[in-house]
Amino acid sequence: MAWSFFVPEHGADRMGRDGALYEIAQWFPRAAVYDDVRGWNIEPYLGQGEFYLDYGDYSLAVTVPAGYIVAATGALQNAREVLTPVQRARHAALVEGRAAGAPHRVLVVEHPAVITVTRRVGAAGHVLADEARLAAAGISLCQTDRGGDVTYHGPGQVVIYPIVDLQRLHLGIHAYIRALEEAAIRTCAAWGIGCHREGGATGVWVDSGAPSAGDLQEGAVASTSRKIAAIGVRVSRSATLHGMALNVHPELSHFDLIVPCGLHGRRVTSMREILGAACPPSQDVALRLAAEVISALNGR
Repeated sequence: MAWSFFVPEHGADRMGRDGALYEIAQWFPRAAVYDDVRGWNIEPYLGQGEFYLDYGDYSLAVTVPAGYIVAATGALQNAREVLTPVQRARHAALVEGRAAGAPHRVLVVEHPAVITVTRRVGAAGHVLADEARLAAAGISLCQTDRGGDVTYHGPGQVVIYPIVDLQRLHLGIHAYIRALEEAAIRTCAAWGIGCHREGGATGVWVDSGAPSAGDLQEGAVASTSRKIAAIGVRVSRSATLHGMALNVHPELSHFDLIVPCGLHGRRVTSMREILGAACPPSQDVALRLAAEVISALNGR
């Protein structure tokens, strides 16, 4: 199949001109396909512009005028990492139904192995492994529109995505982040793990003893703490997207492939690393964390 088109100056969301930039999305003409396992699949896309072709390969060429730079072309390598249609739809419903009191939502998920990088200047440089090494480890690399820097998600990590109306909750963004931290602190405390916040370093930390020589990289700050929960959020029209990841029993060596959250010399830990065989199942932690998030957001 051959397909081409001109990028319109004024198109749909993420398609068209935005100042000096041209954004290209929703470009792929998804065809119905058939296999003997799932039958016909006519699902056009998994997210707003993130088309998913899991039955073959395709190539993309972008032709631009002289003097223009192609900053990136997108290839959806990890369909579950991006915000799904369900998340987007619930976010839109929350905003549109604000006057009618549309319900808040709290989604709990587990991602396949993926490193997500924000658009923050320097964030891409905090990925320490090249594409070949990531591929060998079975890790995808994706850009994200949340706040923060670079992070890792994978099996054994509970990720929670509150889709809530901060306006109705009478919360500012900083109070919202503090509520997420509080929920993680309470969740860890339920299994006897003492955690705390640290000024200037969003997230939840555990005192894990003196740092080793391997912990101290160039530009590092010596600390006895290791991060057990990371937070990266986005707020659009007072409604939240993205959220928080709590390490239950992820593959910790995967964090060595990045500078987590852009904080040099700051290491991560997990409930399993601390508790050993007493580490609870991810499902139990997910249920407790969701309950604690709901409680913290309601000021309890």
